[in-house]
Amino acid sequence: MKWDVEAEINRLKAEEADTRHWRIAYEIDAWMRARRQQVRSDDELYASNTDRETAEETAALFRLAHPVLERYEWHLEQTNTVGHEGTILRAWRYLRDNIVEPPWTVILVDEYQDVNPAQAAFLQALLIPRVPGRAGSGARLAAVGDDWQAIFGFQGGDVELIRRFNDPAVAHETFSERIELKRTYRFGQPIADSTRRFVTRGKGAIDRDVVGSPKLAPDSRWPCSIVLASSKLTLEGERRFGKNPKGLTGGVLAALARAAEQYEDPDVLIVARRNAVLEKSDKDGTQGVGIDRKAINRAAKLLGARLTYSTVHKAKGTQADYVILLHTGPPRAGKAAANRVLERALRVFRGTDTAAEEERRIWYVALSRAMRKIYIILSADTHSPFADEIYYNERGHYDVGEDELAEFLEPMRPPVPCPTCRQIGPTTAVLAMRDGRNSRFAGCTSFA
Repeated sequence: MKWDVEAEINRLKAEEADTRHWRIAYEIDAWMRARRQQVRSDDELYASNTDRETAEETAALFRLAHPVLERYEWHLEQTNTVGHEGTILRAWRYLRDNIVEPPWTVILVDEYQDVNPAQAAFLQALLIPRVPGRAGSGARLAAVGDDWQAIFGFQGGDVELIRRFNDPAVAHETFSERIELKRTYRFGQPIADSTRRFVTRGKGAIDRDVVGSPKLAPDSRWPCSIVLASSKLTLEGERRFGKNPKGLTGGVLAALARAAEQYEDPDVLIVARRNAVLEKSDKDGTQGVGIDRKAINRAAKLLGARLTYSTVHKAKGTQADYVILLHTGPPRAGKAAANRVLERALRVFRGTDTAAEEERRIWYVALSRAMRKIYIILSADTHSPFADEIYYNERGHYDVGEDELAEFLEPMRPPVPCPTCRQIGPTTAVLAMRDGRNSRFAGCTSFA
C-alpha cells in the first residue's frame, strides 16, 4: 500500500489529534534519531542492555518504532535523500565498504567527548590502514577532549567513547596513546583541586592531576575559592541593597560587592542551569525570571564590573575572574534531564540512565569557568544534592566557606528530608516551601 504522506498530515490536522497521539509520535521520532546515531546491530544493542528498569521500555519502543524507521529509510531510498543523522552513517558505510579512499594522512578532532557512536565510527573508519585490494588512508587521528566536560549527552554524545577511545563498530583494532595536559592557566590550585575532586566523584571519570596557576591565589582576607550562601538578605544586606529584591538578586548584589573589593574592574560571569533564570522577560528587556537584571546592571556599573549572563552550556569555553552560579534547581534536576524525550530514547541504547552523572559534569563546567572565585547563590528552599555535597564537605575535599558573604546574606539552610519519602527508601527528596491557593506550605520536591 502506498503511503500518502500529505494526506496523512491533512487527516491529522482535520481530526485535531489527541495530544497523547502526539506524545507517542515524539517518542517514536526520538527513538529513530537515537537509533540512527548507532552503528551496532539491533541484536548487539539489546544484548548489551542489562538494566532491568529499561528492558520493558526497550522492547516496547522497538515494537512501536522499528516499523516506522524501516518505512522512513525506504522513503529516503526511494527519493534519493538523506536525513541529518544519515549523512554520517552514509559516509561511514562508504568507508567501511571500500567505496571511497580518503586522501588525508592526519585528522584533527576537537571536543571529542561530545561525539556520538556513528560519528566515532566514521572517524575510526578514516584510519583503516592501506593494504592491497582495500581502500584506506592509514591516517592518524589526534583527538582533543575532556571527559569531565561531556555535557551534551542529551543530544547523543557518549562520554564512554573518549574514555575507551575505540571503534564502536568494532570494524578494526586501533592503538592509541593518551597525553594528559595537566597545567591550567585559568585558575589557581585551590579551584583546581576542588573541581577535580568534585567531578571525579562521578562514575567512570578519569582521574588526573591538575596544576593551577600560582598567579591566581585567592584574596588573603577571604581565602576560600568557593562561597555558598542563600539569597536571603541580613539586616545589613537590606540596608546595603534594599528590601525584598527579586529572586536571587540579593545574593548576586552581595557577591558583586565582594568581588569588586578584591579585584579592580572584574569580569563577572553570571551563570544558571536554565535560561528561565536569566531570560529577558519584561517590556524593557532587563529583568529575568529569577533575577532583577536592571538592578544588577546598575550595581555593576557603579562597581566597575563587566557582566556576562549565560547558561552553563553556552558558557563552555569561556572564563571570567568571578563566576556567580545561580542555583534554583531542586534535587530532581538530574531526573528532569533524563525525562527529555531524546535522552530517554538514548538511554534505551546505552542500557543505563546517565543523566545524574551528566548533571555533575554540568556543575563542573560551571565551577571551572572561574579564574579567581566561585559564588554559589542558592534558592532559600530548594537545592540539589551537589550543593549539599559541597556545603557539608564531609571529607574536606572542597575549599569552601560561607564567611565572606555572611555580613549580607543568611547562611545556607540545610535541607529537611521528606519524611514520607524516607519511609519508602533512600531518597534525595527534601521539603521546600510552595505557594498554595491561600497560603505557603512545605511540600516534597519529588512531587511535580
